[in-house]
Amino acid sequence: MDPEEILVDLGFKPKAGTSKPREATPKKEREPEAGLPTLNDEEQKLLKIIGFQPAHIDKITAMSHLATPQVIGLLQGLVLEGWLEELPGKHFGLHPARRELLAKT
Repeated sequence: MDPEEILVDLGFKPKAGTSKPREATPKKEREPEAGLPTLNDEEQKLLKIIGFQPAHIDKITAMSHLATPQVIGLLQGLVLEGWLEELPGKHFGLHPARRELLAKT
């Protein structure tokens, strides 16, 4: 497969005969609810699975019933957004600054 074809398939370059690339699908956001603002359903699900005790990525994946690559992406996103912290041994736990917020829900 040609690199140009990959860029077209991903929507970064227009196909021949079209004027512009596809629009990126925006992240589904919910209204702030129950102390968990701007998190989609899957992100909220992972936070509830983790709770207040760090959990291994395999346990999180099994309990979420989501595909492993999707769980990895969601967890890394939550780490980058400051909701979670990655711990040794592929464990994930709530970021200390977020524990109080979640304790109120």
